[in-house]
Amino acid sequence: MRKYGVRAAVGYLGGAVITLGAIYVTEPGLRSSFRSPLIVALVMLTATLTGIYVVALRRRRYYAAFVATAALVFGLVGLVATLLFPFVDRTAGLTIREAIISTLPLNLMSIMASVLLPIVLVYFVVLYSAFSGPIDMEETYQ
Repeated sequence: MRKYGVRAAVGYLGGAVITLGAIYVTEPGLRSSFRSPLIVALVMLTATLTGIYVVALRRRRYYAAFVATAALVFGLVGLVATLLFPFVDRTAGLTIREAIISTLPLNLMSIMASVLLPIVLVYFVVLYSAFSGPIDMEETYQ
């Protein structure tokens, strides 16, 4: 399992580099943004969290690896969102101001997210705790 986890971390880091490279090549106006302190900090955070994930896997600290993985996902989304700000879709020229909708759907979605997101998080915690640890031969199908 640890071998595949390390491969996945390397693949994730490679995917992040490819994503950032694609943004750098296709969006010439963003090239100066890659040198901003926030972007550099987010890239360093991604690399650091990948290292924490690999070390946690090697030391069999699976909860720390899980937290590092969750932070990696949010870090990459935050990095891409920071790079693309103020646009939602650069090819269509759609900015955040143009994509704003009324407050009613936003309020409804916030209420639904505040109800459903904790349920989903508890579900994942229960699943992770139920399937953590090594597998005993008595628990397998024969």
